Amino acid sequence: MFDYDSSAEHDDESGYRFGVHPLRQGEYVSVRDKNDEMHTFRVVAVSPAAE
Repeated sequence: MFDYDSSAEHDDESGYRFGVHPLRQGEYVSVRDKNDEMHTFRVVAVSPAAE
């Protein structure tokens, strides 16, 4: 899950294939938005998702 606002109660987006391609701190991830534009982000923190 992507959580852009930690003060909000909900997550903002779920990720695609994160079970196969885990995020690691310091790496980069590219995400395509609803307008088909690609955005690249650096991973600054990783923590387990709440169940």
